[in-house]
Amino acid sequence: MQQQILRMLVWLMLHSVRASAATLKKLGRKKLSRLRRVSG
Repeated sequence: MQQQILRMLVWLMLHSVRASAATLKKLGRKKLSRLRRVSG
C-alpha cells in the first residue's frame, strides 16, 4: 500500500515538473521573441 502511494507521489512530481518545464519554455520563447524585436 505504501509503495503505491510513493509511486503516485513520484509520478505526480514528474508530471508537474514536466508541465512547469513546458510552460517555462513557452514563456521563455515569448520573452526571447520580444527581446529580438526590441533589439532588432
